[in-house]
Amino acid sequence: MPGRHGRQHQQADFNHLTAPLPNAYPALLPTCYENGDIKVGEGGLSEAAMEELCGSPYGFKYHRRDIIRAGNWVGAISAHGQTVEILPKLEGREHEGKVDLVGLLQAAKILPRNMRRIRLAGRHRETLLDFIAEGFARDILKEATRGLERTYVPKEGVLGRPRGRIDFARQPSLESVGTVGLACHYDELEHDTPLNRLLKAGLLAARRKVRSAAALARIRQALEAFEDVRSVQMSVAEAEAIPLTREAERFAHLKDIATLFLAKFNPDSRLTREPTEQHASYAFMWEMPRVYEYAVLNQLRGRLTAGQVIGQGIEKRLGLNVAKNSGVGLMKPDLIIRPASGTTARMIVADTKWKCPKFTTTDYGCDRADLNQMMTYAEMHADDQGVRPHLALVYPTIDPKAPCLVGTLKIGLKKDIRLDICRTYVGQDGSVDCAQLAAHFKLLAQAK
Repeated sequence: MPGRHGRQHQQADFNHLTAPLPNAYPALLPTCYENGDIKVGEGGLSEAAMEELCGSPYGFKYHRRDIIRAGNWVGAISAHGQTVEILPKLEGREHEGKVDLVGLLQAAKILPRNMRRIRLAGRHRETLLDFIAEGFARDILKEATRGLERTYVPKEGVLGRPRGRIDFARQPSLESVGTVGLACHYDELEHDTPLNRLLKAGLLAARRKVRSAAALARIRQALEAFEDVRSVQMSVAEAEAIPLTREAERFAHLKDIATLFLAKFNPDSRLTREPTEQHASYAFMWEMPRVYEYAVLNQLRGRLTAGQVIGQGIEKRLGLNVAKNSGVGLMKPDLIIRPASGTTARMIVADTKWKCPKFTTTDYGCDRADLNQMMTYAEMHADDQGVRPHLALVYPTIDPKAPCLVGTLKIGLKKDIRLDICRTYVGQDGSVDCAQLAAHFKLLAQAK
């Protein structure tokens, strides 16, 4: 069913809804960076919230009686009526730098690239959740001025004039009881489409969680465009299955954000012990090493042949349980760059690491566990002739002038496995530049 934009005079005028709003003053929330400390007690978290966070799977740990420590998860999390925001930060013995989380989520394609990044004066303390929710509502208002998706919906009724197809089987029964009119089956062009129902569900989910007055006002304005759209409960699977027509492709990024809201704002039972409190708890969280991995993956796919770059590469098992005839010890590298067919290039197996080691040491700061892991990858991914792939460890850097290749290690029993230590530049805006890394991988694949 094709969606249609409709004519301008048939659409409501939403231009008045995009007028600038006064600055909001969101409540001060506990905020820290990765692996940072969060105060418990006066001016911080309540003990009940502390208990719930430390019992959750999002990396919070007890540090002292009045301090808990965050892990490698970033985002916003709410427990026992209190919200905590964890932001990314590169830490290492060489340097450290703060990185914009929204930019990283966009680089990883968790948030869409074309979501408008608008920061108003005096809004620097706006929380991540409020920022994304307000941007979502703002973009919906922008698209509403062009017209929401519409589709033809089958209907039937008794009309005063012919419309569509007359139901001749029902018509005699109407005349027998003196009903004046024609029984018709017809199609009505309406806004009540699955896509619009999803967008409305996303707005309603966001409205229940945001705290910023400006975000709430923008969401209320956006909801005015959906007065003719039903409010429904929708699962993430149902949201992801909604198709987009060619005319509705401009809503693709809004569909992604709405689906994200449905996934993240559903009550997280792992955060509460009392079912009656689950409505107040949610986890808008991501594991930071995985976010960086996805960002590198997407950048490489844009610079290399898409089919060559495999994310969460081919699974291998370290051993076999003879009694149960099942594999044990799953090994799954972050990235595999396959050689183009018909070439003599080697496969590259790479792992990303969200940390900044001290590259000046003999081993370039590589942990022994990382070296053992990479050596295992080389053995597990050798081809039928026993030729092992080249290996790479990819680290972030905040130095835009830093070279991609830090150095090369020869590992293995015979020191014949090549492991390159590489870097990608991560800007303060969250952008991840893999141009040099892609060029290096092209050269590395041809190396003997």
